[in-house]
Amino acid sequence: MKNVPNAVILLIGVLAVVIIIVLAPVESINKPLDEEERRYYARVTHCITALQVCVLIILFCLDLQDYFYAGYVSIVLIAVFMVMGKIAVKRYVQ
Repeated sequence: MKNVPNAVILLIGVLAVVIIIVLAPVESINKPLDEEERRYYARVTHCITALQVCVLIILFCLDLQDYFYAGYVSIVLIAVFMVMGKIAVKRYVQ
């Protein structure tokens, strides 16, 4: 990750956060959510994501790169798995 420019890391991170905010919450095939649950879980997801982004910014500014990359990769993976979950639910419903 040290060879990757900071602009690319920032771009991928922002894209991952946007995906998390837009797609949250992801329903399960076995547990569909009603509208009230969707709003509640979306709010919780937004708060947790904001907190994680703040922690990542602090870690980056304090030059704690190993911890920053661990948190960064977790957010990117969450975004990837959310996209996969949305695709799986849409495929199953159709």
